[in-house]
Amino acid sequence: MSEEFPIRPIHVPIAVAAKIVGESRATLYAAIKRGELTAAQAGARTVLFYDELEARCAARPLGLRPVTDNLRTEKQRAARQPRRKPKSRSKIRLQRGEHL
Repeated sequence: MSEEFPIRPIHVPIAVAAKIVGESRATLYAAIKRGELTAAQAGARTVLFYDELEARCAARPLGLRPVTDNLRTEKQRAARQPRRKPKSRSKIRLQRGEHL
């Protein structure tokens, strides 16, 4: 094997494709269903073509969503009420006047 002609796979299984692209298997199956990716069967395995995976990666600038999509706004953070720990049954019984 020479450095000029590296061996590239023609197709890869879904699990391997998910690691290559950095997306979940479910996301890849959804892309297949929408027609964005072409899938084939190799025995019992569903495989994706490596060229399509490269094109999918190249179409995204970095393949990441902006960080601000996941963050709450300051107003939402300020309005959030802290969670209260639920009272134990013995404390509830004592409040009702029931004895243990």
